[in-house]
Amino acid sequence: MANSPLTDRQTAAVLNWVLKHKTPVNNFIPFTTEEVAKHRQASNNALAERAKLNARMAALEDWQ
Repeated sequence: MANSPLTDRQTAAVLNWVLKHKTPVNNFIPFTTEEVAKHRQASNNALAERAKLNARMAALEDWQ
Protein backbone atom coordinates (compact mmCIF):
# COMPACT_ATOMS: atom_id res chain seq x y z
CA MET A 1 0.00 0.00 0.00
CA ALA A 2 2.98 2.30 0.37
CA ASN A 3 2.91 3.06 -3.35
CA SER A 4 -0.86 3.20 -3.83
CA PRO A 5 -2.46 6.37 -5.19
CA LEU A 6 -4.55 6.69 -2.02
CA THR A 7 -3.85 9.63 0.27
CA ASP A 8 -2.25 8.97 3.64
CA ARG A 9 -5.64 9.49 5.31
CA GLN A 10 -7.35 7.05 2.92
CA THR A 11 -4.60 4.48 3.38
CA ALA A 12 -4.91 4.67 7.16
CA ALA A 13 -8.68 4.21 6.83
CA VAL A 14 -8.26 1.10 4.65
CA LEU A 15 -5.66 -0.42 6.98
CA ASN A 16 -7.86 0.24 9.99
CA TRP A 17 -10.91 -1.24 8.25
CA VAL A 18 -9.00 -4.42 7.40
CA LEU A 19 -7.75 -4.77 10.97
CA LYS A 20 -11.22 -4.18 12.36
CA HIS A 21 -13.22 -6.38 9.98
CA LYS A 22 -10.91 -9.02 8.53
CA THR A 23 -8.49 -10.02 11.29
CA PRO A 24 -8.90 -11.56 14.73
CA VAL A 25 -7.24 -8.54 16.38
CA ASN A 26 -9.62 -7.16 18.99
CA ASN A 27 -7.95 -4.18 20.63
CA PHE A 28 -5.72 -2.76 17.94
CA ILE A 29 -4.48 0.81 17.97
CA PRO A 30 -5.66 2.44 14.73
CA PHE A 31 -3.08 3.73 12.28
CA THR A 32 -2.92 7.51 12.02
CA THR A 33 -2.40 9.61 8.93
CA GLU A 34 0.97 10.68 10.36
CA GLU A 35 2.12 7.07 10.81
CA VAL A 36 1.21 6.21 7.23
CA ALA A 37 3.07 9.27 5.94
CA LYS A 38 6.16 8.37 7.97
CA HIS A 39 6.22 4.78 6.72
CA ARG A 40 5.63 5.86 3.14
CA GLN A 41 8.58 8.22 3.36
CA ALA A 42 10.78 5.42 4.71
CA SER A 43 9.57 3.13 1.94
CA ASN A 44 10.39 5.70 -0.72
CA ASN A 45 13.87 6.10 0.71
CA ALA A 46 14.35 2.34 0.67
CA LEU A 47 13.38 2.17 -3.00
CA ALA A 48 15.87 4.91 -3.87
CA GLU A 49 18.60 3.16 -1.89
CA ARG A 50 17.84 -0.13 -3.64
CA ALA A 51 18.14 1.57 -7.05
CA LYS A 52 21.56 2.94 -6.06
CA LEU A 53 22.74 -0.48 -4.91
CA ASN A 54 21.49 -2.13 -8.10
CA ALA A 55 23.38 0.42 -10.19
CA ARG A 56 26.57 -0.20 -8.21
CA MET A 57 26.19 -3.97 -8.63
CA ALA A 58 25.63 -3.57 -12.37
CA ALA A 59 28.80 -1.47 -12.60
CA LEU A 60 30.75 -4.19 -10.81
CA GLU A 61 29.42 -6.84 -13.19
CA ASP A 62 30.43 -4.71 -16.18
CA TRP A 63 33.91 -4.31 -14.72
CA GLN A 64 34.49 -8.06 -14.40
